[in-house]
Amino acid sequence: MIKKNSELKDIKTRIILFLYSIFILVAFIAIDKIFFYNSINNLIVKNGKDQIDEREKLLQKFIDRSELVLKNLRTTEVFTKYLQEPNEKNLEHLKKMFLLTSNIHSSFMQLRYIDKNGNEIVRVDKQSENTKSFLSTNLQNKSDRYYFIDSKNNPTAKVWFSNLDLNIENAQVEKPYKPTLRAVLPIVDKGEFDGILIINFFMDEFLKAFEDITLYNMILVDKDGNTLIHYDEKRSWGLFLEKPYNFKQEYENYKEVLTNKNYTSGTLISRKLDIPIANEPILILKPKEEYLDGLNRSQNLQYIFTSLLVLSLTYLVGFFILKIIKNLYKNLNDTKSLNKKLNILNEKFTTILDTTNDMVMILDKNRVIEFSNKATFDISGFEEKEIISEKLDKFLKVGREEFISNFENSLKNSTQRFEFILPIKNKSLILFVNLIKIKKQNKVLLIAKDITEIKQQQDLVIQQSKLASMGEMLSNIAHQWRQPLNILNLVSTDLKYKFAYGQLDQEKVDEISSKLQNQIEYLSKTIDDFRDFFTPTKNKELFKIHSAIKSTINIVGNALKDNLIELKLDIDDSLELNSYKSQLEQVLINILNNAKDAILQNKTENPFIEIKVYKAEKIIIEIKNNGGAIKEEILEKIFEPYFSTKFNSKGTGLGLYMSKMIIEKNMGGSLKVKSKEENTTFVIEFV
Repeated sequence: MIKKNSELKDIKTRIILFLYSIFILVAFIAIDKIFFYNSINNLIVKNGKDQIDEREKLLQKFIDRSELVLKNLRTTEVFTKYLQEPNEKNLEHLKKMFLLTSNIHSSFMQLRYIDKNGNEIVRVDKQSENTKSFLSTNLQNKSDRYYFIDSKNNPTAKVWFSNLDLNIENAQVEKPYKPTLRAVLPIVDKGEFDGILIINFFMDEFLKAFEDITLYNMILVDKDGNTLIHYDEKRSWGLFLEKPYNFKQEYENYKEVLTNKNYTSGTLISRKLDIPIANEPILILKPKEEYLDGLNRSQNLQYIFTSLLVLSLTYLVGFFILKIIKNLYKNLNDTKSLNKKLNILNEKFTTILDTTNDMVMILDKNRVIEFSNKATFDISGFEEKEIISEKLDKFLKVGREEFISNFENSLKNSTQRFEFILPIKNKSLILFVNLIKIKKQNKVLLIAKDITEIKQQQDLVIQQSKLASMGEMLSNIAHQWRQPLNILNLVSTDLKYKFAYGQLDQEKVDEISSKLQNQIEYLSKTIDDFRDFFTPTKNKELFKIHSAIKSTINIVGNALKDNLIELKLDIDDSLELNSYKSQLEQVLINILNNAKDAILQNKTENPFIEIKVYKAEKIIIEIKNNGGAIKEEILEKIFEPYFSTKFNSKGTGLGLYMSKMIIEKNMGGSLKVKSKEENTTFVIEFV
């Protein structure tokens, strides 16, 4: 009887649970149907705004990079020297610099310097994106062009941008269409207009990436509604069509789009892009029909899945809810931890230097500032009350011990002269400091001359050399990343599979977390090696030579292996240098890359590169390769700037020049080359 009652109760419970599940299911579908339309619209709008945000940021980065390139060109010693002395020699140097700059930047269509009379002085052209630049001999007068007239009438010495439109040659739109954007920097000398620097960019590839939006049809119009890009290509560049096309012909509520910063309707999302382009582009997104259909199909699948889920899991609801919540909480914490570590990898580099006039201070014996000249306030941005009567130590963020030691020596009537890096608010100055004791007073006169610009020019050439080889460097890093990225992908798939089938217990989570941690640490180490190479060393350090060679091999080793080049090492691990480690690594990478290129160009059989480090009277580093001998007439020229023997002008001619300058001027050593039979050996010597 009791057993029968129990069975009846169990059946009753099952019926109640079944009816309850049906009730939950019906309620869910009813509520979801009520709010489905709004949720879909909200999702479309949110996704659309996110897509617009991404493209606005993409354009802004392009604008920022363009401004930086023009300003850097304007401030180079080569350009300044030509403006001061416009002779043939300086013009040749200017042409070489323009060619080098254009080849580094694949998106340059034209790079020009136009003088104050509208005459093109230097013009570098490209036939198409990613091709080799060449100097044009068809120089023209551009004094009637709007970009020249506008710059001449309003010489602000600031970069401004033209309309986003099509390239025009000889007053005709060039066909096939070449979308372009012009960045213009007026040159102002002593308040007078002195010409312009102008870059015409290839915008075709950039715009193709820009309009690559999977779920929306994209339209880009100017402030008057003329189409620039249209998802229907026949309507793109409406002003230049045989029958002009305007967005007004397509959308009757066009005024809201053209007058509002942001506008959303049932059929489109638009925004006026906050970028300094003359025709003020407006980005418009229209959801694709297949996107809407996909959302509806997704919703229907959701109903089916939910129905099966509610019906099948009602009896186990308590257990599964607790289990799912526990697993989700654990996975959420693991995911947050992994994301945090990945974000840390992306937080790296930058510093801004500026030039100023000389600083003059009077310091008492405790380094308290009693007097500062006006230049000190202008340079630092501090007011007089923030500096006077303050201890100088407050502003010494780095190198404090070195400065105090020199200060103490100056108090002993020993004039001190030294270079010093001084961080001040949002910039760092490289100063040549003189500390002189004031006679009959226990005080010191500080005179600091700003040599930042001189140092920057040296660093610029070094960075140009690094940038010229960055593509190959990135290829080397890619070799290091392929395997760990593949492992991360496999572990991620395994995690998803085990979670879906309820196989994710604590032991599995710990195992997967350990695998992810190992790969992340490997990626981090690779980034650190890459960062160390591209971060200029400010101070000398004592380091083992074999450590610098090891770091170099970590960067280029896989590239040598891929080309079957044997690397032989004969290194005295005890030898040390007190110098600049990253600069020695740059020289080693330049020499190893040249050796690799020579071996590949000459198709050497049984290729090898041998590195020997030993000490005779001096510390000697020899890098030998069997990529063929260098001809005698070339041997004397290989260390000259812009001289290259690489096929099809793939070299910049700066690598070996920079290597010799680093070793001999920065590190106090010597760099020589000897070539005999089929072998070439570079010899670096340090006292």
